[in-house]
Amino acid sequence: MDQHVQIFWMFRHSGSPRSAVSAFWFSSLVFSIAAALNINSVQAGLSYVGVCLAAAGNYLTLAVVLAWAGSNARGDLKRGVVLAMAIGISNLGGVCSSFIYVDPPRFHIEQGTNMGFISLSIIMSIFAMWNYNQLNRKKEVRCLAENIGDNRRYEFKDIGDASPLFR
Repeated sequence: MDQHVQIFWMFRHSGSPRSAVSAFWFSSLVFSIAAALNINSVQAGLSYVGVCLAAAGNYLTLAVVLAWAGSNARGDLKRGVVLAMAIGISNLGGVCSSFIYVDPPRFHIEQGTNMGFISLSIIMSIFAMWNYNQLNRKKEVRCLAENIGDNRRYEFKDIGDASPLFR
């Protein structure tokens, strides 16, 4: 099992409902530390450590994003489209990053751009968690008002993530 899968497995099965987001924030922190090391280091050894940390943070982030996006979409078609968009956007990010690394040998602008996008992704994940919590609260209120429980799950199995039992 790969190292990033093991780390994701550890966060995913920690019992916390926010474990995937915690793994995402952890990997973003690792990547931010790597970018800061690469911006500020003059010695080759620190740069190598920064590159290894950047790779570790990047690989873990991709696994977490795919797992999180796939688990938040219900229905085969919707889940397929969400995963295709996540993979496509991450591939576009790889293409864009190959064109921004044009300022050798220290790559200040490029590492700063990476840190900016990591910061943006952390802010957007905080917004997504807030939004998911709001939606789940509305579904819980609806379940309490209409006496919807797990015993009526068969009634809502075909409506996907619009089901009041999908959280």
